[in-house]
Amino acid sequence: MDIVLKTFESILRTIILRNEPYDYCRSFHRRCLGDMREILGEVNLLIQHYTELYNILQLVDDLESAELSGIYRHWMHPTVDEEAGMRKVKRISDSVKNLNYETVDKVLAAFNRSFILEYIAQHRRWPKVRANAPLKGPLLNWVNRRSLLIDESAPGYHWTDWKNIAFGKEFEFDYKLDLLELLDDKARVLLEILKREGFDTKQIIDKICKREIPESWKAVGLHPKEREMKMEPRLFAILPIEVRAYFVLTEANIAKYLFKYFPQQTMNLNADQLDRRLLQMSQPDAVQGKERKRFTANLDFKSWNIYWTKEAVSAIFLQIGCLFGMPYLVTFTHEFFEMAMLFLSSFANPPENWTGRKFEHRQQCNCHLWFGHHGGLEGLRQKGWTLITVVMLEVVKLDTGIDSLITGQGDNQVIIFFIRFPLGIMCSQHQLEEHFTNAIKNYIDHILKVADGMGQHLKVDKTWVSSRVVEYGKDMLVDGSNVVMAFIVQDGWLDPEELNEVRRAEQTEMPKKDYIKESKKRIANKKDDNNGIHPDLVAVDIAKYSQVAKLIPMAAELVFRTRGHHYITELMDEYKQVNTNILKACLAGDVIDFFPPAYLFHKLEHFVSVKRAYEVIQTSKASTISEVPRVIEIRADSTPAGTAVVCSSCAVLRQRKNKYWYQELFDLCKSDIIKIEAMDLLIKQNPRK
Repeated sequence: MDIVLKTFESILRTIILRNEPYDYCRSFHRRCLGDMREILGEVNLLIQHYTELYNILQLVDDLESAELSGIYRHWMHPTVDEEAGMRKVKRISDSVKNLNYETVDKVLAAFNRSFILEYIAQHRRWPKVRANAPLKGPLLNWVNRRSLLIDESAPGYHWTDWKNIAFGKEFEFDYKLDLLELLDDKARVLLEILKREGFDTKQIIDKICKREIPESWKAVGLHPKEREMKMEPRLFAILPIEVRAYFVLTEANIAKYLFKYFPQQTMNLNADQLDRRLLQMSQPDAVQGKERKRFTANLDFKSWNIYWTKEAVSAIFLQIGCLFGMPYLVTFTHEFFEMAMLFLSSFANPPENWTGRKFEHRQQCNCHLWFGHHGGLEGLRQKGWTLITVVMLEVVKLDTGIDSLITGQGDNQVIIFFIRFPLGIMCSQHQLEEHFTNAIKNYIDHILKVADGMGQHLKVDKTWVSSRVVEYGKDMLVDGSNVVMAFIVQDGWLDPEELNEVRRAEQTEMPKKDYIKESKKRIANKKDDNNGIHPDLVAVDIAKYSQVAKLIPMAAELVFRTRGHHYITELMDEYKQVNTNILKACLAGDVIDFFPPAYLFHKLEHFVSVKRAYEVIQTSKASTISEVPRVIEIRADSTPAGTAVVCSSCAVLRQRKNKYWYQELFDLCKSDIIKIEAMDLLIKQNPRK
């Protein structure tokens, strides 16, 4: 049954994609169903369960589908099969990797080209380079003259010639170890560090570059760390502390020195920068222009970490090492995997017949333990492999000539690509749809071809294309609006001064989509037998959602400011009662069914001022709200006093300690914050006083 539940997220994507105007986008469901039938074979009962789940989820609309996606993140398999996880890793390791070495060379060329052109753009000079094979045509002239004007339309030029460039030392390797990164795993690492008199990172790096590797370093424990909707857990690598220091240092240096020359990746972006990137990518076609159509390809790679091989990555890893003056620094990654002993790190399931034995020779063992791993491992070379993935997709752009924007990290990549309308040809709507459908298919097929040539594979149920939707991580934008905030956006709550949590909607000039009106219009135009939804019923739901969007922020803020300390001091009944009374006074008691009082503190976190709430309610046209309670009018123009202010402020500060602006606020108001925290402690000791 877990196989069926795993499809929950994919089915929800089909809900959003079902209204796509292009057949390839709508065909996502057919591809998922075909994949399910291939996996399940003749297990008719599971196919029946899948169909039932699909029919149930068909009843929701786009917004509800986006909200339901969050539920999937809370699920996990209650138990996992560690041996099955090990067998999966070993099966991928032992499988024959049919690399296409022409593709490998292209990826190297794209890496060299991207780095050099971006370096020139930022520094107005070339990095240190030399030719490691005879150059020809314009590239030879550019390299010899260190030309700052690169005309890639010049006769005789082909971008694949960049593969013959080698780098010299450009960056000083930073040996300073971030202990927070090193100690990220377990307390045992901290204990190991404390036992040592010193920890010489330069000595560790020098030994690795010279390949003077002690036998005690050659071990990798694989431990289940992340549970998903499957029996086979993802296995993360546990390393000797010296080897872990090597990976932490090299990854940190890649991020510090190289990432800025590959702006397609997002691993070093903060939340604000990522929001801006996504908003830019999701602008409606009206903003993009009339000569081309924008599409989004959401790519998810299967066992991305494990499928990387030494043959696929060595050339680029050699180039990265050369940039630090240590050519064989990063290439040690896969050499280490091949020389190390891999074993299942589990107290409950130690390797059979090997406990306490010395390994005098390297022989293949069972799924608990083996040597000669030919692949990657979870969580070790994320940044290096991400760079290769980015330039792998750059190859697609250069091969096809299709303009695209790449955003991503690790196995999750999002490509915005632009397909031009047929020029000088009058097309019917059907011909236009056929033109775009064929172009999309050819583009995705080329991505599959390049990925396959590098030994990578895309997940059928997680790879889709849309002309409306951009999804990245937990963010989903439809037609330029963040659907999670859609109702609040619709009802006018957005205010840059007061809504820091939904700031992403203010940072663009794009029109905000009226989802409630659009939903009503869509429902009115749909026949009842099209999707089984009764129009009147959904219209009622939309009216309630609209009411919820107007009332909940107001009630949440007022209750928090007047009774927040009751919740904090566990007098929750008083806290909930105030919320109930406010909604009853607004003649909207049924709103509680949508948003229980107990959630107010945790979920909404008083993100709207009472004054702002009052203004929105006053301008609202909702007929179900006959009047605004007098208490809200009073609170709208006054500042709450007493213990509620102190406890509310302190609670806010605690909730926001992990936000980027908290430290700046603390530095500015240090003494005041300390006083607030001290007073909050006194109030909690005697809350009724």
